[in-house]
Amino acid sequence: MPRRLPFLLVFLVLLVPFWQPLSMLFRMAIESDRYTYIVFVPFISLCVFYFERKAILSNAHYAPRSGIPLLAFGLILFWLLKRHPSSTDAGGLLRVMPSIILVWAAVFLLCYGAQSLRAAAFPVCFLLLMVPIPVSVLNQITLGLQKGSADVSYLLFKISGIPVFRQGFRFSLPSVEIEIAEQCSGIRSSLAMVVTTILAGHMFLRSWWSKGLLVLFTVPVVIFKNSVRIVVISALGVYVNRAFLYGDLHRRGGLLFALLGLLILVPALAVLQRAERRFRLDSTSAR
Repeated sequence: MPRRLPFLLVFLVLLVPFWQPLSMLFRMAIESDRYTYIVFVPFISLCVFYFERKAILSNAHYAPRSGIPLLAFGLILFWLLKRHPSSTDAGGLLRVMPSIILVWAAVFLLCYGAQSLRAAAFPVCFLLLMVPIPVSVLNQITLGLQKGSADVSYLLFKISGIPVFRQGFRFSLPSVEIEIAEQCSGIRSSLAMVVTTILAGHMFLRSWWSKGLLVLFTVPVVIFKNSVRIVVISALGVYVNRAFLYGDLHRRGGLLFALLGLLILVPALAVLQRAERRFRLDSTSAR
């Protein structure tokens, strides 16, 4: 309890200089589908910290020798970066947010020590997901998801026996033409699924290689999930009712198909867990 009070006081005081960029960040996250996941990042980090608090705080102690210099460095860095405006909100926040997270880590180091900071490495590093991805990078990711979804959708149309003629992102079906636009790339659900797999990897996996493989496996899963959504809605629009192309399943059915992606990731997670156990057994027997 005594340690918690100065930590909260310093944290609240620092909200004053950080208020403008943080409010700008959350406003951008609410207004843009591409950055919606940022809203949930600090809450997820706090939940992980709460559930792991006993291990994190078991060796807590004040560390002014290392905490104060790091805090000063972070504040100076924030001040220097904030002085140079950017042409876009995302560009400015891309520079400023790492320094804010560094300051938060320095305050935690000051009040709880290096051992506690190491134990809290995941929830602290998880906050880096609050740093907005550059627009140019997001555009490339979106284009890649569009291309992948178009390729897999074409394959699924062929497998299902639905007559289709493809020209780039445009598909001609019986009495219907569809286009896989940027909105159909699934960028919002893709980023949310990446955040989910990072959290799942921390909770259920131990090694860095298995956690990395789980996150990488998200890419084909997301493309397959998007393609299934495109083909199912298109088939319903062609053979059942054309209203499916513009109805609730098209506009609000993302969660339903996101569940399909998560169902695919569950067995992948189980396979990686078994691979980890086998690797540990092999390492133990080799000794």
